[in-house]
Amino acid sequence: MKSRPLSRLEDELQWVGRVLGQQRDLDVLLELLRSVNDKISPSLDAAIFLRLKKRRASISREVVELLDSERYRRLVRTLADAVIRPPLRTDSTGSAVEILLPQLNKTLSKLFQSVDDLGPDPTNLELHRIRIMAKQGRYSAEVAGLILGDAAKSTGKSLEQVQSVLGELHDRCVAIEYLEEYSVLYEEGDAAGGRRAISLATRRMTDSIEELKTKWREPLERARLLSGPLMHRENELNGSGTQHEVQ
Repeated sequence: MKSRPLSRLEDELQWVGRVLGQQRDLDVLLELLRSVNDKISPSLDAAIFLRLKKRRASISREVVELLDSERYRRLVRTLADAVIRPPLRTDSTGSAVEILLPQLNKTLSKLFQSVDDLGPDPTNLELHRIRIMAKQGRYSAEVAGLILGDAAKSTGKSLEQVQSVLGELHDRCVAIEYLEEYSVLYEEGDAAGGRRAISLATRRMTDSIEELKTKWREPLERARLLSGPLMHRENELNGSGTQHEVQ
């Protein structure tokens, strides 16, 4: 069970992440559409970008308000204090290995089992869920790597590659959704050129998505292989009841 201070800290970090994440997503979407636009003719309607810029300006004002708020300053003070006095759970009395190793293996096992259950051709939405689990596994491995050593660190690096590939895939799915949303705003009489540009941009990003779908499994399977010693070490730990040094 989480301590109350830890739960409050997680809530506040999620609040900041939601606001900053919206700006990040719009920045990525703008950059992606600009990149695609450079490669097609006719070009995308300038209003597509203007609409995005207006949306980003609105979110940027929210970010400024957040950074200037007492709530944010209080969070910064809480984080600084947490470095000195971490808000740990009351039952965190075991050794670092005994706590980190089972939790990391649980996170990784959930990821690998989910990938197996989804089969050879997961949907884009399912790949988005895999990306989230890969990110959780990566961060867990990076933290655990401070204690568990190279096996955890290498696993984290491979999962970072999975996260990166599937992140690019997700960004393209979001861009396609945005273009499809915008295309319905065209007046029928003026639609031909604008819709053709959207169709070309969508096709290019769809091709890119299909290519990215061929690139995430290799680093994931490498992560699965690299995590094998971690699973084995937990079995040794449970079997002997003796803590072993992790290299």
